[in-house]
Amino acid sequence: MPRIPVSPLKDSLVSSPVRNATNKETGLTKAMGLFDEKTNIVEKLKKNLVVLRLLGKGGSASVYMVREKNGDKPYAMKIQVKDTIWDENIDCVNNEIEVLRKLDREGFPFFTQVAMAVQDKDNLYAFLAFEQGGDLGKQLERCNWIFTIEQVRFYFTEIIVGLAKIHSLGYIHRDMKPENILIGSDGHVRIADLGTVARPEVMIRFDAVMTIYYTPPECTYTPARRYDHAIDWWSVGVMIIQCGTGRHPFDGYLPDAERELYSCIRDYEFVKDPKYACNVKKDAPKEVLEMYSLVAVMLELEPEDRLGVMGFIERREDGSRIDRTRKFGDAKATYPADVLSHPFFQFHEDGSVVEGMNEETIIRKGLVPPTPQHFKTMDDAACFPEVSLDEDDIEFKGFGRAADPMAWLSRANEFSAFLC
Repeated sequence: MPRIPVSPLKDSLVSSPVRNATNKETGLTKAMGLFDEKTNIVEKLKKNLVVLRLLGKGGSASVYMVREKNGDKPYAMKIQVKDTIWDENIDCVNNEIEVLRKLDREGFPFFTQVAMAVQDKDNLYAFLAFEQGGDLGKQLERCNWIFTIEQVRFYFTEIIVGLAKIHSLGYIHRDMKPENILIGSDGHVRIADLGTVARPEVMIRFDAVMTIYYTPPECTYTPARRYDHAIDWWSVGVMIIQCGTGRHPFDGYLPDAERELYSCIRDYEFVKDPKYACNVKKDAPKEVLEMYSLVAVMLELEPEDRLGVMGFIERREDGSRIDRTRKFGDAKATYPADVLSHPFFQFHEDGSVVEGMNEETIIRKGLVPPTPQHFKTMDDAACFPEVSLDEDDIEFKGFGRAADPMAWLSRANEFSAFLC
């Protein structure tokens, strides 16, 4: 597999602490004085950064678009309040930064780049590449809530290759959903929000941490049951049918109807769902039928039967099964070849082969994005919803304060992926 050219982000104003820990004169680390033990990081942030926009805010984290006062390149600054991070989630917080750094070093695409991660006594600050295209959910909204077959094939080809990479490192994502798939200014996908990634072999608790509408059956039980990377493939299957038809399998349930929704998920049979039956006709386009076939084997109730866990299987009327897995690349092509070998990814409506559907082309971002991206400036955030900044946001006052300020040094050791 060829080495992917390194992004200019590495040589820009914000430099990775992994590469530059011994170079105190490089990038934003120099401006902020992060290597001076007497420096207050937050004070340096106030002096050297401009908050341009609030991109999103959750229970324990906020994401802002920022830039240096003397620069023009924007970044997404993710801030997490330490006191809202449970002890069992500390590893996940560190994993996000460490996994992104590893992928960045390898030059692997389809993930947002982390430029720097620092902390003070109250908060964690991660500086990430600003992805101008917004998230897949907003992209879907701009397309009147339904993608073309070409869009579904393109986006989910890159999502599947990226997800398989996380799995190959021994992690599972655990929160795959359209809002966690960003679109770069180049039109290619970036899997984001890796704050839930974990290694199943070392996990002690197997709680359902994913968004409720993308929860697989094995995560709906009480007490919680063990699960593995098969949960991610269920979520991807839900995303595919949602994007390809404009209908979510569980859109009839309110978010607070957890018990009813979980009961539905445990008994869900995609092939019998009346919402989609009207599209499965003998005269339906072949590509649509193949998409339904793909989703059907991703939404198997039994994790071991899901595509992504097993090869593509054709089920005959007599109940027998035929392995139709098509390997691409060389004869030893492996995961995610079993997923991308599905006819939906390999063939057009007329039966012609989809060009570039091989691992080397995909990873060098050789597939052409079906949705052109046009931006006026580097900080054009038109793809993000308008969220007003208040004075606390602008002055960096709206962030959490440690309940026990004297304990911050010990907590600093817990978040080893963040410089302090």
